[in-house]
Amino acid sequence: MRGVLRARTADLVLSISDVEADEIERTSGRHVIYLPAVSDLASSRISVRPFSRFTAETNATACRYAALMGSAYWPNVEGFFSIFPEGLGFLAQNEQIWIAGALGSAVQEDERFQNFISINEKRTRIIGYLNESEKSEFFSAAHCVIVPVEFGAGSKLKTADAIASGLPVISTRHAIDGYGPIVRDALNRGVYIADEPATFRRLVREALRNGLPGCASSVRAELSLETMSKNWAQHINHLLVPGIA
Repeated sequence: MRGVLRARTADLVLSISDVEADEIERTSGRHVIYLPAVSDLASSRISVRPFSRFTAETNATACRYAALMGSAYWPNVEGFFSIFPEGLGFLAQNEQIWIAGALGSAVQEDERFQNFISINEKRTRIIGYLNESEKSEFFSAAHCVIVPVEFGAGSKLKTADAIASGLPVISTRHAIDGYGPIVRDALNRGVYIADEPATFRRLVREALRNGLPGCASSVRAELSLETMSKNWAQHINHLLVPGIA
């Protein structure tokens, strides 16, 4: 209620989620500007970097991996085990899921991971914290990005990074909430939606074994700082100079 009252009295209302923007408009009666989250990956050229530690390891082990990055926030952990409830035995010996960020340790220490420990340990790599340059290298050596999140509010920043990477993104429907206008034209052409574990696993195998098309540069650009700056400038100019063309 407090947020609605603030929206009603504000000169400008912004939202990084198109879903929440619609909700605020409906409840407050005010126009809300949609400015999605940005990712620094959107402005970089994602290509295989032969001297990165990730590329070197995949070459040395002939391993292909799906990239997963996130915090230890509990919806991220629950999402992982909801999509992979029976462990990672659906992957071949040379196929893995590499998990970056605090999420990796949280998943590894969970009892549900330990229930299939002999299988799961051979099919995962726990990467830990990555700085900005390492994040780009982490994605560049992967064959796809997965975002298995089934609940949680707001716009998921890990989804922005996944889309901006240019790789095929395998995601639950909930994980792309907030990015509707951006992913609309990329569905099944860079962004692949699966809420059922069997379908999600099939798409991961397809990406690792045969490859799937990734997101187009025009889709990635929607999540760049340059695009946000242009959109912001347009709206702020209308506020400062009413009637500006």
